[in-house]
Amino acid sequence: MSDRKKLHLESKSHAPSKSLNAQRVDPAKELQSETSALETQRALPSQAKRAPETAGISIDERPATTKLLTLKEAADRLAISLPTIRSWVWHRKIEIVKIGRCVRIREQVILDLIATNTVRPGPAH
Repeated sequence: MSDRKKLHLESKSHAPSKSLNAQRVDPAKELQSETSALETQRALPSQAKRAPETAGISIDERPATTKLLTLKEAADRLAISLPTIRSWVWHRKIEIVKIGRCVRIREQVILDLIATNTVRPGPAH
């Protein structure tokens, strides 16, 4: 057998090497380091990715019963067309929630939009 084949067969040996055993990491320590890394990421979120209205609000301060609406449901509630609401989302005129590729609008955002755009009767001119 050639020297090349011997080296190849030796490298495929299934016996654990001492160097691999020395590199093993305690699973508890590994989990702790991953947890620390996640806490660091949460502690320093990118402010650029957050909506200005929610930048100072923690998740705990939001209502627990937030209902998420599809774009069609939101358009129906506002009595506007689906392309209009899609345009608002595209131009970031309305706050959205993205879950993967799905785009949703919190029901409270729709109610706030209605409240801020309601014209109250005033004195006659």
